[in-house]
Amino acid sequence: MSQGIVGNLLGKYQNSPFIRQLKARNLLFFYLIMMVLMPVVFAVLNIIQRKGVFSFMNIVMAGIYTGIIIGFLLLKWGHYNISANIITTICAAGLVSLVMQNAFAGQMNYISNVFYFPAIIIATSLFCSVAWLIGVSLVFFSVGIAAYFISTPSMPQHLVVLTNEIVGDYSIVIVFSFILCYLTVRVNRKSNDVAEEGLEKNSRQLEFIGGLLVSVREISGKVAGSSEEISSASSNFSDLAQSQAASAEEITSTIEEVSAGIDSVAGVVRKQSDMVHGFMERIAELSAFLGRTVQSLGESAARAREISEKGRAGEESLAAVNTGMNSMRQSSSDMNNIIGIINDIADQINLLSLNAAIEAARAGDAGRGFAVVADEISKLADRTTSSIRDISGLITINEKEIAGGLSGIGGMLETLKEIVSGVVGISDHISEILSFVSEQMKSNDALSQEGEALRIISEEIRNATEEQKMAASEIARSVSLINDIAQKNASGAAELAGNAEKLASMAEDLNARVKEF
Repeated sequence: MSQGIVGNLLGKYQNSPFIRQLKARNLLFFYLIMMVLMPVVFAVLNIIQRKGVFSFMNIVMAGIYTGIIIGFLLLKWGHYNISANIITTICAAGLVSLVMQNAFAGQMNYISNVFYFPAIIIATSLFCSVAWLIGVSLVFFSVGIAAYFISTPSMPQHLVVLTNEIVGDYSIVIVFSFILCYLTVRVNRKSNDVAEEGLEKNSRQLEFIGGLLVSVREISGKVAGSSEEISSASSNFSDLAQSQAASAEEITSTIEEVSAGIDSVAGVVRKQSDMVHGFMERIAELSAFLGRTVQSLGESAARAREISEKGRAGEESLAAVNTGMNSMRQSSSDMNNIIGIINDIADQINLLSLNAAIEAARAGDAGRGFAVVADEISKLADRTTSSIRDISGLITINEKEIAGGLSGIGGMLETLKEIVSGVVGISDHISEILSFVSEQMKSNDALSQEGEALRIISEEIRNATEEQKMAASEIARSVSLINDIAQKNASGAAELAGNAEKLASMAEDLNARVKEF
């Protein structure tokens, strides 16, 4: 409540400097204290000194009290300098008038009045300017000396000696009081200047801090909002990273399955390559066998041509002696049996030739059946050779018989013609087989080339599958690395979200503290 009263009384000084406000407050307290104490002191002095109500001292005291009231009002109205100068002037004038009145009356008690001079000097140093302090101090010093010279002539000698000492002490007290007050004023002024500078600096700093706090509050609000956005974005990023990690795991699993499939395909391709290689070896063997077969068939054809030529030569010889071969009829019967055997052999050769043709047609797939047919053809050729030898032996017998008698040459001639015709047929069939085998050789060569191309393609496929396997392994490692990175990103995003929440909390706390400040 007292603070409110003081604030109302000093409302005019709210915008004044701090030193002025402090001096005004102290002067106000001085007025209030004096207003309370002056009546008490006035009453006590009148009781002790037993003076009349209208004595000079009472008039002076009343004037000082009136000056206090006037100064109080001036202070309340905002006129600090006038108020301070008036009260010090009135108090100084009142004391000077008392001293001079007692000095002119020749009374020594003026000395008791000068004891108040240092108090007025101190009050002047507190509330007034330095010039006012100097003026009041000079007045008090001069009044004391003047009172001494005025009162001394009428005093007894022993009082003069005492007065001399008192005046000397008084002069020293006034001078020291002035010096101390002046130094105090200078120190206070310097302190006030420093304080004013500090206050101004503090005011600027306070203004700067206020702006800074406003900026901090705005920034903290933005930081809180940004932190929430970062937290939300981090949460979304964490979810995406986890989803990416799950997708990476699925991709890794799929790649592992693909890699396993590639391994299986690579195994199949290797088997296929091995089979193609084996097939190429079989084709090479078949080609070699067909080459040997062609060679054997060529030799058989040449031998058949030779036999045919010899048969024709024998036919011509027999034709020449046909008229003398009547005696060979019995041998012709045996020759007919041999011819029957040869006919059977020819039939078998024809059948084997047909089988050889059929098996040769199958040679592109297997090739082994033709070997059997070729073997049978070889055996048949041997039997044919044996039969021819038998025929040769019979012919020899027939020649002996012809030598003994040429009665059966005509039948032998017909038989020989048939043999020659059969041999020619065999030669023709062998030529056909040779031509077919040659065509088969060409087909086999083409098949060999295609097989070689297939082998090359199989090798390329195997190499490609190996490369795909290596690429799948690299992809699997890369996806695994991506998975690890995604896991780390998810963990980092979660940690970032936590830090963002902490930052938002700190920003809100800072904003709350700034508001409190």
